[in-house]
Amino acid sequence: MPLSGFGGSARRAGTVQLTRRLDIRILGIAGRRAMSKPACSRLLLALAPLGLVMAGGLFEAARAQGQCPCDSMSGAGKASITTSGGKASFGFTGGVKQGSFWGDLTYKDYDLGLTVEGTAVTGYAATSPNTRIISGSARTNLYGDRTYRITATDGRTTFQIDLDNGYSRQGPLLSGKITLHDGNRKSTPPPGYTCGIPPDATPPTATIVSPGPGSTVSGSTMVSANASDDVGLAGVQFELDGAPLGAEDTAAPYSVPWNTATAANGSHTLTAVARDTSNNTGASSPVAVTVSNAPPDTTPPTVTITSPSSGSVVSSVITVAASASDNVGVTGVQFKLDGAPLGGEDTAAPYSASWDTRTASNGSHTLTAVARDAAGNTGASSPVAVTVLNVLTGPDIFVALTNGQVQWRNSDGLLLRVLVGTSAGQASSLNFDSARNLYVPHWYNTVGGLPGNTIERFDANGNLILGTFGSGYNCDPSSVTFDPAGNAYVGQADCTGDILKFGPGGDPSASFDVPVTQRGTDHIDLAADGCTMFYASRDKNIYRYNVCTHTVLPNFNLQPLPGTSAFHVRILPDRGVLVADYEVITRLDAAGNVVQTYDVPSEAGHFWGGVDFVGDGTFWASNGYTSHVFRFNIVTGAVVSSFIASTDLTAAGVAVRR
Repeated sequence: MPLSGFGGSARRAGTVQLTRRLDIRILGIAGRRAMSKPACSRLLLALAPLGLVMAGGLFEAARAQGQCPCDSMSGAGKASITTSGGKASFGFTGGVKQGSFWGDLTYKDYDLGLTVEGTAVTGYAATSPNTRIISGSARTNLYGDRTYRITATDGRTTFQIDLDNGYSRQGPLLSGKITLHDGNRKSTPPPGYTCGIPPDATPPTATIVSPGPGSTVSGSTMVSANASDDVGLAGVQFELDGAPLGAEDTAAPYSVPWNTATAANGSHTLTAVARDTSNNTGASSPVAVTVSNAPPDTTPPTVTITSPSSGSVVSSVITVAASASDNVGVTGVQFKLDGAPLGGEDTAAPYSASWDTRTASNGSHTLTAVARDAAGNTGASSPVAVTVLNVLTGPDIFVALTNGQVQWRNSDGLLLRVLVGTSAGQASSLNFDSARNLYVPHWYNTVGGLPGNTIERFDANGNLILGTFGSGYNCDPSSVTFDPAGNAYVGQADCTGDILKFGPGGDPSASFDVPVTQRGTDHIDLAADGCTMFYASRDKNIYRYNVCTHTVLPNFNLQPLPGTSAFHVRILPDRGVLVADYEVITRLDAAGNVVQTYDVPSEAGHFWGGVDFVGDGTFWASNGYTSHVFRFNIVTGAVVSSFIASTDLTAAGVAVRR
């Protein structure tokens, strides 16, 4: 009896006869109802003896699904979802029945107040025999309509949820459970099947959209492509002449930069290979392009110093200038002094650099200029020899800072340079030898890796070419003074406070164990006789010691000094003394009598740490509390001028180079 609607014939097998009515019942079961594994198996067994061949009909569909998988996942409970103990409640069901998805989700993050309600399941995948990923669309109260993904494992105590806006939480269950089951609550999909969904065997498609076929390319260009897949794309790998061009691009829009200079001039082929989430691949049609790059620039630029001319004698601040040219274009010119960079590279013509020749020692120096082009080629000028000759005049002011640096200022207080040595130990008292070289004692180190307990020497032009002076300091060298023969004496602020003597070359020659009180020999100054040493020890006296006879002398002051703690002492030309005290500056006459005090009442506080006379009836003093430096009239006590040395560092001392 022919079977209407099946396109074939049937015959009896035992007492079973297939009719059109049976056809309707089978279709109804397959299309609308979830069939359990035993029911499906019995149906297949009943149909097998009929010997039916129904191409395109239900029978072939049933055979394709093998055991008729009917797989699902469910869970409910609470979970700890953050490291800080945040919690969430969840409930979900989901699965596949004969190829149709079903399920729903409820989830609430108590920390954020986020509520997610799943309205449909659109994906269901088995990643292991016991693990499922359920995904679908959802409504949220905070993020609008989103898609979600639940990852759960049968019997495990961990729950994970991800939203497509980047929200992701997972954590151990506090209560409830997760269960994997199918229609019989015990079977899992057969190998090679994902919950009843046939494996994806459809390759993706790709099309290169740029550059177009027949294009001529040069320099750096972008290769881009469109790609699509029936399930989902994993990425697009571009290829140049069959070899990978960069890494696979895993997110649309798909593109890769191509530096065509890495390929030979001529014809090349570009392709794009798209890969989907099932690792099916599909290649685009090849696109032929022509690479045409100009040959690389290997010609160096030329440069000539135009000022100053070779053999010139220079002083003060001058301009060093040069002319440069290149077959393509000059990118910049770097000037050099004795092989070291002189300022930054000048990137625009006319090319020049400012040079303060006072930063170099008097004598012969060499200037050069190095031109650079865009290809990185360089060309150097012929060297130009010049002679630096600066007449050193004063009186300039030098201010010691607690970070070890020294400010060099002119007689009006204008900052000329900051002298930076190798030590970060505090500097306070400064002095000069007969050659006008600057000596900077440094206390203990304040920065790891940098030296302390040392004395650095800068030449008369402020260059640290003389290095350190003397050795054996371990008690905070604080001040230095000189005798007429050029010997140096160093006062130490701590430990025994011994005064150390060194020859002009820095060789130790003597040590003086002098009386100290509150501190060591914090600041010292040698009288014109070359024997009488004046020093302060942070109390209300000025002490004296004869370094020629090793004899303790009477205190210089006839009565206790005003203030509380004498710091810096400086002998005046009239054999009187200026003393910088914590609270006030005091002047004593040659007999040791207090004749005048100096102060600035408007200052927010006082810490007079440094003092030195100019020689024109004025002197400079530094207030460490405010880092203000003042110039006083020595007779009237009036402030003649002032400046602020720093807004973040302490001005610990001041010296005048006369």
